[in-house]
Amino acid sequence: MRRLLRLRFGRLALITLVLAGCAGAMDDLGNLLGRQRKFYDAAKEAATAGRHMDAALNCVEALRVKADYADAKILLGQVAPRAHAERLALAREAETSSAALALERYRELKRFSDLVGEFGVSLTTLDYERKFIELEERVRSVKAGDAERAYVEAEGHFTAKRYHDAIGSYRRALGFVANYKDASEKIAESHYRHGGDLLAARQYRAAAEAFKSAATERPGYKDAPLRAARLHTALGHYFLRNGHPRQALVEFQSAQALNPGLDGLAAAIDRARAEAIRRLAVAGISNRTGQNVAGIAIEDFIADEMYAALQKKKSQFIEMYERTRLNDILAEHKFTLSDLVDRQTVPGLGKLRGVDYIVVGKITQVAYRSTGLQRRPLQTSYEEPVYQQVTEYDKKGKARTFNQLAGHRTEHVRYEEVSWNTEVAFAGSISVFDVATGKLVASENFTERDAQGGRWADNLSQPNVMSRLSKEVQQAFAASKAVVSGDAMAKRLIRTMVDRLVSAVVGAVDRTTSTPDPMELPTAT
Repeated sequence: MRRLLRLRFGRLALITLVLAGCAGAMDDLGNLLGRQRKFYDAAKEAATAGRHMDAALNCVEALRVKADYADAKILLGQVAPRAHAERLALAREAETSSAALALERYRELKRFSDLVGEFGVSLTTLDYERKFIELEERVRSVKAGDAERAYVEAEGHFTAKRYHDAIGSYRRALGFVANYKDASEKIAESHYRHGGDLLAARQYRAAAEAFKSAATERPGYKDAPLRAARLHTALGHYFLRNGHPRQALVEFQSAQALNPGLDGLAAAIDRARAEAIRRLAVAGISNRTGQNVAGIAIEDFIADEMYAALQKKKSQFIEMYERTRLNDILAEHKFTLSDLVDRQTVPGLGKLRGVDYIVVGKITQVAYRSTGLQRRPLQTSYEEPVYQQVTEYDKKGKARTFNQLAGHRTEHVRYEEVSWNTEVAFAGSISVFDVATGKLVASENFTERDAQGGRWADNLSQPNVMSRLSKEVQQAFAASKAVVSGDAMAKRLIRTMVDRLVSAVVGAVDRTTSTPDPMELPTAT
């Protein structure tokens, strides 16, 4: 008996697997049939509307799903020749107006012919390769004509010494035909001559840029790189003599990029850099409240963040002075942070050597409140269905027993509501002093605050009844359980604040004023 049962169960399992496999195969087949029918129906709709190209392409998609789809093959044979004829007419029409457009349309037609040919539809024989060669030659001829017209226009501008217009026209000629005639050389010559005109007009920086452009267009063109380098060098010396070392350094560096071996250039760069560089130090932040945030010494964190942010935002003309070195110098001259904050001038600050600007700050208010994780026990209820057993008898007196819903009873479950709230706030100011004069050159106040919190449900006493609870309670269990620590909030707040403060500092000490070209520059010729 047991053997017979095992055999029957084995056969039943095999039948079940076969049926499951058949069901999966039927699903796949149904999807394929649905897709091919979708494309075929779209093809019929397009054909009825006279959109023969769309109809043909949808037939192709249907045949890609099922290569022997007879209805799609028949319809493709009907619409493809019409689509081909319509597109051929457009291509021939384009030949009368634009060889480039006609060439594009014939290429599209060739791709379409090849595509439908894969599914056994032969279209009108057309010598595409010959047509392509013919149209490509016409396109080249048109481009050559356009290039020649642009070139002739450029020559007129060049003769009239309208070099800017000449450069634009020569470039248009090159856009039609690469390396057309001597257009590239003429562009370089236009830049070169324009540089000469600007030099005569005492527009020295513009002249240097024009000579540089000539050398860029044609590397090593005439003496353009040397002339540009000499102009930049002469400008650098002029700016250096007149107390503008930043502009001088930029000009010397431009000259170095063009001609690194120019006599005396390296020494001039060193001198300009030495005069242009300003050393900036972050002395520290005085925390007058004596309070910290979540274990963070906020005065040190603000100072460190300011130092790092200034390193990123400053120009090449600012060097950061190490805080440890500055603290040693301040101690040596008996200066403290309290001597620097709340002051408009600091007598004797000029005795500090090696630093040009000092940034100091004070914190006047610190507030930190955190509830931590708060847990509150709560209770909720749900309706549990109640069934009763019912027995029914049919006409023959045969009994049938089943469970029938009799009503509901209220069940209660316990859970916890978890919440947290944290607030961080602080206020203060920073000041920037010019060490040489001891005067305050910039100050900025700050007031920052951030408050965050969260709330969710946890520890359900009967997890298996979650789906029966109210939507509101389910959403409470699904809520985010992320907690932002007080130190993370404080650090993010400080970094946002520091970014604004650093912009104010850089604006005060890292500015380059524009300086007009000199009226005379004897060494530039």
